[in-house]
Amino acid sequence: MMTGVDALSCLRKSHASTRDMPTRLRRCLSSVREPLTKSTRIYAGNDCVPMERRRAAQPRERRGAVAETVCESSVVGMRHASVGAMSHAAICRRGSAKKHVSHSEYGLRAARQSELVSRILAARASGNAVLERRLSAELLDSVRPLIRCIVGALLPIAGSLSPDDLAQVAAMAMLRAVSKYDATRGRQSFGQVAYFRARAACEQYARLHGTDVHLSDGEHKRRTVRSIRSNERNVVRVHRMDIPSHFSDGASADDSWVDELESALREMSCLDADEETPEAKLLAAERRALVFDAVRRLAPEQRELVSRVFGINRPAQSVRSVAEAWKAPKSRIDRMLARALAELREALVRQDL
Repeated sequence: MMTGVDALSCLRKSHASTRDMPTRLRRCLSSVREPLTKSTRIYAGNDCVPMERRRAAQPRERRGAVAETVCESSVVGMRHASVGAMSHAAICRRGSAKKHVSHSEYGLRAARQSELVSRILAARASGNAVLERRLSAELLDSVRPLIRCIVGALLPIAGSLSPDDLAQVAAMAMLRAVSKYDATRGRQSFGQVAYFRARAACEQYARLHGTDVHLSDGEHKRRTVRSIRSNERNVVRVHRMDIPSHFSDGASADDSWVDELESALREMSCLDADEETPEAKLLAAERRALVFDAVRRLAPEQRELVSRVFGINRPAQSVRSVAEAWKAPKSRIDRMLARALAELREALVRQDL
């Protein structure tokens, strides 16, 4: 059997000196001193022959060749093991170096942002608006990756908002966070505080925008339909303030009075405040007075519903939010609103609006 000393002598034949060998391999070979006494069995089919008996049956020249082959294979295997270990150590060192560099870059960026915040506050206190704008621009450049991250996360729920709209809201929120940030409180950096404030501002802006434009109920509930219907509904139908369409109520196509009535109600709530001529403003004022008088004659529940939906003397609400506030099904609120609009139409027709 070959011992560690025999393997070391084989290595000396291949190397000029033991100094040429890797340190890990030289230590491994020098530590192996005891011969391998356990008999190794070679399994070939159903035969099981001890290793010593096989070696005795072989000629002496054959045994020497086998020993040299074993020595060379062991040396090659040890070489590969040592090279693999050294390469793995180098990779580990590179990974730790990258992690160290990333942490150091994060620390430098956080320190730079904290310095910019303190300089912005100092410029604001001294009344230097030019310096404050320049430092604010530098601060926005440093937090630009955070803004892109916020926009990418909230874009699926943004509705008709564009990425530029969300980016502007996030930038304004981060600039407002300058006056709220206190480096002495807690361990959070300015980037962390500004990220949470900007994300909350963008989410709130998306929700407020959602009260102005609503998708259909099927899109809200994410109902799945067949591919043909989905292809036909690629363009999502949008209703302002979630008002039920008069076509969905089974009315005829000549019901233009609904559009006229809704436009009059919006004019009365100042939702469509466009620049007009004095004559048009006078006619609109008369129209608003007639509509207001008709709304005042409705039943208390219908008057409350119309005022909530069209924003008369209050912020406008969607039909869904009114149904949630009244703890009633949305279909019932839709029918109630349709009856209220029908009564308004009759009242306005009697007044020759």
